[in-house]
Amino acid sequence: MIDKIDTELALEAGIAEFIDMARSANVFFEIVNDRLTVRAVNPDWKMWGPIRYLLDEIGIAHIERFMRRTIH
Repeated sequence: MIDKIDTELALEAGIAEFIDMARSANVFFEIVNDRLTVRAVNPDWKMWGPIRYLLDEIGIAHIERFMRRTIH
């Protein structure tokens, strides 16, 4: 049986990989004015479809919590 901690660690690792993948396509997630924003600078448009799909699958709330915990 998978416990809650293993599930949370897997989700955290998946979000970190997702953010790295997006960053490699020049798509950046940031907290601006206390809200999660997406900024794209010359994005790799071939990657936009998978990024958008994963954004929907992971959920904005999870990504925002991750970003708030990892901002230095």
